[in-house]
Amino acid sequence: MKLSLKLISLGLTRGNVQIVSTRSSRPDQMRLNSLMLWEQKEEWDYSVCYVLNADEIPSGFRCPDGIALVILGQPQIHTLSQSNADILVWEMDRTEMSFRSQFNHLTSIFWYYQDLENRILRRLMDSSPLQELISFGETLFRNPLVLLDSGFSLLFRSPKFDSSDWEQPAPGQSPLLPAETAEQIRLSSEFRTREQNNGVFSLSNEILGTPTLFIQLQRDQTVFYFGVAQRNQPLTEAHGHLLQFFSQFVLFALRSRRFFNTKTMFFEELISRMLLGEPIEQAQLNGQLQALRWDSRDRYICFVLELELWNRRDIDSYSICRMVENKFPDTCAFFHNDRIICITNLEHAGVQQDAFLHILAPYVRDQLFRAGVSYEFQEFTALPSFYQQALAALEFGKQKAPDEWFHRFVRYALDYFTRYGISRMSARHLCHPDLIRLQAYDLENKTNLLQTLQTYLSCGQNATTTAAALYIHRNTLYQRMTKIESLIQGNLSDPATRLYMQISFSIMSFPTADSF
Repeated sequence: MKLSLKLISLGLTRGNVQIVSTRSSRPDQMRLNSLMLWEQKEEWDYSVCYVLNADEIPSGFRCPDGIALVILGQPQIHTLSQSNADILVWEMDRTEMSFRSQFNHLTSIFWYYQDLENRILRRLMDSSPLQELISFGETLFRNPLVLLDSGFSLLFRSPKFDSSDWEQPAPGQSPLLPAETAEQIRLSSEFRTREQNNGVFSLSNEILGTPTLFIQLQRDQTVFYFGVAQRNQPLTEAHGHLLQFFSQFVLFALRSRRFFNTKTMFFEELISRMLLGEPIEQAQLNGQLQALRWDSRDRYICFVLELELWNRRDIDSYSICRMVENKFPDTCAFFHNDRIICITNLEHAGVQQDAFLHILAPYVRDQLFRAGVSYEFQEFTALPSFYQQALAALEFGKQKAPDEWFHRFVRYALDYFTRYGISRMSARHLCHPDLIRLQAYDLENKTNLLQTLQTYLSCGQNATTTAAALYIHRNTLYQRMTKIESLIQGNLSDPATRLYMQISFSIMSFPTADSF
């Protein structure tokens, strides 16, 4: 990251700091990428900030034109009067801080900003949530940050940004500025002349309650306003240049996000927060789903795609997500923890689970992916559990079937339960899906198929014993079993399936298990 003298001066909180006005100085130009002690030479690097001890300034000193210079101590003003350069003077009591300490402090400022830039770039490369990037930027500005859409709705903010005075238009939607405040902004001279200032404009505390500096960003035809509010540190001209610098990373992140409009552009951010275990308000989740024309009770399936190690560096994760979404309608795909997470709305896609997986499996093979696939689910708030299922399918699939590329959780559910129990997902979501399906059918049709199957398995599949235990005729039992087999997908003649079902019945009977 390149710095300016004005930005360097922000880091000097002790002593007397002043930028000397010279004939053609540009102390706000971000062009400095390193620090060096002053020495007499014939050639000068204009990207270097030179440091000079005021006590060692020779008589007749004249600073070379165009360079940037920091003088530590109190120089004679006449020695700088003829200089045509950017000069910052930092006066400190040498009993409080020596020349070496001052120089080291200047060096630490460069290291600080260079480290910040590297951490920002790593977040962009890892496709970290935009909320994380903006919150991280608060460290850079030492003031709260905010991102608005073209209608002045609050899209994202750092935690310390005060939005208590903003209006809530409807459940799940973003807060927005009152209409009269938005009109004040549009009529302000700073807003109308923003194009002349590289998109930067400032708002006084009379409009937003605190002075705020904004820059206009544009993604295709969509306009955003990214700003920094004055709270912890006074806003200076250097903040405007820092805002221009950091906004390029924000714009890059915006361009890599999938959205139909500003209401849905951060759907993947919300999903990332859910997967990290953050509590999400139901109204907020419903608002995002409605923007996608989805419903929380639709039928969903989650699958996770993993690239082969040798191929990861050559493929853009954003392009993969768009490719998957184009192949499978009503699918949201995004990069998370070095994998592609995909959520498909089977209801809107108009396809049953088996038919969808029949299409997905060869696609995964052809694209050289590995895939872990969850059960179908109808409760969107349970997504974290089904994401864990997809991850578990990948984990056990790679161990037990390394030559295969497509792994379903149903095949490894017993392995998962043996290793992890119910520590990573809800007990109800770990049960065999056929039992959940039968339970739903019983509730809807007032039947007793789930108990019938449980008794049948506990009686060792003996029809006579089962009928006696249920106090029904054997013909009635046969009718019920025929109906059960038409509703379930598992094979009751498979010992592993029967074992999984019996374990599931035990889980469902736990008094501490989730409500079924």
